[in-house]
Amino acid sequence: MGRRRCKTPDHLPPRVYAHRTRYRHVSKQTNKTIMLCSLDAPIENVWRSYQALVLDANEPGLSTFWNLAQMWMADTKSEAKRTRKKIADATAVYRRRRVETKTSPIMIAFGDKDPNEIRTLDVQLYMGTRYQLDQYKKVVIDEDGDKVIAADQANKERGIMSQIFDFGLRKGFCNHNPIKAVQKHKVGPRDRYITDDEFLALHSAAPGYIQTMMELSYCCALRLEDVFNLQIKNITADGLLCKDSKASETKKKEVFSFCLPAFLIMRLLQQLPYYQ
Repeated sequence: MGRRRCKTPDHLPPRVYAHRTRYRHVSKQTNKTIMLCSLDAPIENVWRSYQALVLDANEPGLSTFWNLAQMWMADTKSEAKRTRKKIADATAVYRRRRVETKTSPIMIAFGDKDPNEIRTLDVQLYMGTRYQLDQYKKVVIDEDGDKVIAADQANKERGIMSQIFDFGLRKGFCNHNPIKAVQKHKVGPRDRYITDDEFLALHSAAPGYIQTMMELSYCCALRLEDVFNLQIKNITADGLLCKDSKASETKKKEVFSFCLPAFLIMRLLQQLPYYQ
């Protein structure tokens, strides 16, 4: 008969397990075990022990925003796994680029700082000097010779930092959230609309399945992800059943598109690679 195993609670740091009388951390690289604290300790103490004995031992200096960001990433991954809610691929890639690399603009500015020492003014100044970078990591210059502010990127990074600080407040790693008072950039709707000549030029040079996707997106006002999610069962006698995949769960709705007849939609769908 096997030994009685300890039930491991949720919301633990990455690679931390309940073992007999204490929590322990097992290193992924060396398989080394580090004892953290007793099993009857609150979860907050487990996270503090993890910070002091694991992260700060590998990273010289005091608690840093980069360490806090890594713990936030681990917590969001474990929560997604526990609740079986998959994080969108684009969101996961964006978080990895902004949080898991020390060469990202956020980490260059705040990665080595103590979270409690980051002020609202520091983040606001960062928002005002967050310039658009090209593929060579150089600041983009407009026709007047001025640096181009990356307003969308700055607003998204502000949201990520706010989530990290909220996580630190819940776990006791910081005592304030300086992002709450940081003002966003005002970003208006896009006024660039593709012309008919541009659409036809791209359509004529594109492969057959790209032409199909362009026609469905244009005629039915579908996003790229919505086109990928189309199936044969979406073709009904009432029209093409479309579902907005990007909206929140409370605002998602299914609508019928009547712009194309059923036989034409069937022909278009059958041209897509994943229907072959």
